[in-house]
Amino acid sequence: ETLPDALEHECVKCTEKQKSGSEKVIRHLVNRRPDLWKELATKYDPDNIYQDRYKDKIQAAKGQ
Repeated sequence: ETLPDALEHECVKCTEKQKSGSEKVIRHLVNRRPDLWKELATKYDPDNIYQDRYKDKIQAAKGQ
């Protein structure tokens, strides 16, 4: 319930700690668990709406 809301509203209700934690998790998934990242993207973003919206952040997370 929280994840779809955070994605749709760009995490406006998130605390700074939650934002920082989510960025850390995204970096880990993108770089070390791409299989799980793809699985989550398929479940929560089947139409690539959020992948497109956040593509710059996802690209920035790669290689970090």
